[in-house]
Amino acid sequence: KIFKKWTDQAEKGLRRHAIMAFVFCLLMAYVAEKFFGVADITGAFIAGLIISNTSKSDFVLKKFDTMSYMLESKFDTLSYLLLSPVFFASIGLKVELPKMSAAIVGFAVILTIVAILTKIVGCALGAKMCGYKNYQCARIGVGMISRGEVALIVAQKGYQAGMLSDDLFAPIVLVVIVTTLITPILLSMVFKGEKPQDTPAAPAESANI
Repeated sequence: KIFKKWTDQAEKGLRRHAIMAFVFCLLMAYVAEKFFGVADITGAFIAGLIISNTSKSDFVLKKFDTMSYMLESKFDTLSYLLLSPVFFASIGLKVELPKMSAAIVGFAVILTIVAILTKIVGCALGAKMCGYKNYQCARIGVGMISRGEVALIVAQKGYQAGMLSDDLFAPIVLVVIVTTLITPILLSMVFKGEKPQDTPAAPAESANI
């Protein structure tokens, strides 16, 4: 409420709004880990939920009529230029491929296959329960294959806590890389031959759910 009241006083989105949103994100991340013993990403996620509920009544276009869109547009450059590369590089430096034994490589392959199948089957079944058609379920399942930064953050937390060894950390990073690369390829296959305007809308009952 305080953030919304503060931003509504300005005629348009200002840089100070983005800066304070970033400060709030870092503060919530610190509080989550320091005082509640959970991953810092949880606090950052909650901060994102709070900020996303703030609106800007006269911001550019109605379909972009949210403070969250303004903040996202200002954070894109910072994220792609600094935050994301530093994060992924710091994770990648912990993986030493030459030291991986044949057993670990085999485990990485099996883990990758399991990660792909569980996403496809689990998400497709969930979509089916919500009333989607079979081909739509397949697309949803394939679209959910990718394991991104959240998986890396969880793995890193386990590694730092001593719950995950060096041998098991590398396969998880490989799973994230492979699933991220393979998802667009599989998506192009399940959408093959279809024009964008041909994609049917989701059933009304699914939207309500």
